[in-house]
Amino acid sequence: MSSFFCHCLFFSGSGPSCHPACGKSCWGETEQDCQTLTRINCASGCQRCKGPFPNDCCHTQCAAGCTGPRDSDCLACRHFNDSGMCKENCPPPNFYDPVTYQSKPNPNKKLSFGATCVKTCPYNYLAMEVACTLNCPRANKEVIIKQPDGTEMQKCEKCEPECAKDCYSLGMDSLGVVDNHSVTVVTPANVGQFTKCSKIFGSLAFRAQSFARDPVTNSSGLTLEQLKGFRKLEEIAGYLYIDAWPEEWSNLSVFENLKVIRGRMLYM
Repeated sequence: MSSFFCHCLFFSGSGPSCHPACGKSCWGETEQDCQTLTRINCASGCQRCKGPFPNDCCHTQCAAGCTGPRDSDCLACRHFNDSGMCKENCPPPNFYDPVTYQSKPNPNKKLSFGATCVKTCPYNYLAMEVACTLNCPRANKEVIIKQPDGTEMQKCEKCEPECAKDCYSLGMDSLGVVDNHSVTVVTPANVGQFTKCSKIFGSLAFRAQSFARDPVTNSSGLTLEQLKGFRKLEEIAGYLYIDAWPEEWSNLSVFENLKVIRGRMLYM
């Protein structure tokens, strides 16, 4: 198979040589084994090419080799892949109308999801102005928008005047980035940070140590009174993991207002 990563493969010495049609670049002896995708011997002005002639130049948005001159002929994109075409940016949310001298909504707008342009964000991702994200930034809230086709889309929207109290779970910073060195279990020492939270970005985990007495400080484990702080909780963006729960507590009534667990992160 041809490759743009290597310049060529030579057969020399007493071994088999390339077919005359291949010159010195090939993967085998036959004419079908010629290496045609290469960066060597490009015509002047070509950043990348598939051959030595001017019409063998790749499009400027190609990150590697190509099969032709168009932005849809690239083997990989430098910036974004928009339905098979390599673009510097995804179609923006607005465009300038030179007739009315005004900015208008772009009906063909797309969002960036990694290096791909998409019309809608994948399941469990939130739409921002130009990109998909797992968590809304501060001063933004999650909202559900009804689409013209009847489907629903989750997106981030700026809070006016301010957002209800949202919290970041253990092991996550204010941008929703996981810190692998942070504690992930709810304990008496950290349960206070969840008091009156309506939504938690991240996850909650309860394990045996959550309810065990600390022999160093001689303090008790989590109490029912402390757990009542979760009664305002309506949504968890990650998971709720309960590995241990006191036998004398016959239910999970402290989560009585929890409406949705989105499962955006599903591992500890």
